[in-house]
Formats: sequence, C-alpha cells, structure tokens
Amino acid sequence: MTRRAFLGRLRELGSIGGPLLLGIPWLTKTTIGRRSRDPGGGPKAPVTPPGSITLRHFRSNCTGCHRCVANCPTGVLQPSLLDYGVTGLLKPVLDFSKGYCEYPCTICGGACPTGAISKLSEEQKSITKIGRVYLVKEDCIVFTRGTPCGACAEICPTQAIRMVAYRPGLTQPLTDEASCVGCGGCELVCPARPKKAVYVAGIDPHRAASIPNRPPSPTKDASPPPEEFPF
Repeated sequence: MTRRAFLGRLRELGSIGGPLLLGIPWLTKTTIGRRSRDPGGGPKAPVTPPGSITLRHFRSNCTGCHRCVANCPTGVLQPSLLDYGVTGLLKPVLDFSKGYCEYPCTICGGACPTGAISKLSEEQKSITKIGRVYLVKEDCIVFTRGTPCGACAEICPTQAIRMVAYRPGLTQPLTDEASCVGCGGCELVCPARPKKAVYVAGIDPHRAASIPNRPPSPTKDASPPPEEFPF
C-alpha cells in the first residue's frame, strides 16, 4: 500500500469511529511497545533526528516526505506510528531495533527540504545530544548470568558507557549520562533478551553533550545481534 493510500484509509477509519481504535490495548502494545519503557515503566520519549532541535519544531516543520529516511545510511530513521501521537503519524523517528545514528553522520539534515532537521557540521553533530542512555541491571547478562559482555561499551563513540571492575574476572557497564549523545548503538548491539538491558530515550530540547577530554572510542560496524547471543 502506498503512503497516500494508507493515509486515505486512516481518514476513512476516522470518519467511521477511528478514534475508538486508540482504545484497543493490542494496538498500543504492538505499535509503541518496542520503544515504550523508561525507568519508571512509562512511555519512552521518542528520539528525533539530530538537528531537529525540539520536538515542537520537528513536528511543526516535518511534512513526512521521508527523504531523511531514504538517505539514512544505517536505517535507524523509520516512519513513526504512535510515537508522536496520531497527528505525528509517519513522521521519522529513530528506531534502535533497526540501526543506530552513525557518529558523526549529518546526511539527514542535508536531505531535509523544510528545515525540520537543520544541517549540522560534523563537529556540531559529534556533540549534539538527542537522547540519553539508561542501564537496567536487572536485564543485563553480566548481572543475571555472570557472563562477560561489554558490547555496549565497545560501540559507544564517546565512552558514555565504560566497563569497570565488578568482581574477579568480570567487569560491569557504567554509564555517564552527560557524555551520551543518544546514538543508540548500545541499544542496537545489546544481546540481552527478551528486554534490552541498555536503551536510549529522547530528550527535548536537544543540547550539547559534555564529551570527556579523551579520544573517542572507535565506532565499530554495528549490526543487530543474533537472536541468541554467542556466549
């Protein structure tokens, strides 16, 4: 189904009582459930593209043309469902189950024709904070299985996640919210199942991260982990 046809179908549903659809529990669960958790268990704030400045600015100026989605090299930009509510349907959102925001890629800002995503320099992009990292120790395999990991620390370009001593022969992840830029690489590669132990939630407005005075970790090629982690 084309985007135009899909929107037309939604208008038809609206005219015959579509708002009732929002009350169906399975709809809420299936459309936003994969990005729904925050430390308090509530809805997780959506992560908007770097350069979108504020949620209000992005929603007001984005037309949903999907040029940023089509040009995103890692596939992290995806058409949203209910992440922004019904009025934000199909506007791009970062989905870290699909990819991560490459550091310091600026392609989406260059592709945006409306200014909803401002064009950033690589230097600006490298310190632009679009989200913050959360670690849920109860889901981390280091704690639940006593298994060495560190995938999240390896992928982090700003060392916002580092491995520190935990017990003999085992290290644990330690997060530094101030230096996290919200790229989502850690969430993508986290092997914990059924819930990711580390994830990124959006912040509003975007701001500058406090990058430590140390060389960034090299960003390795990130791809979604296998269904069963090889430990």
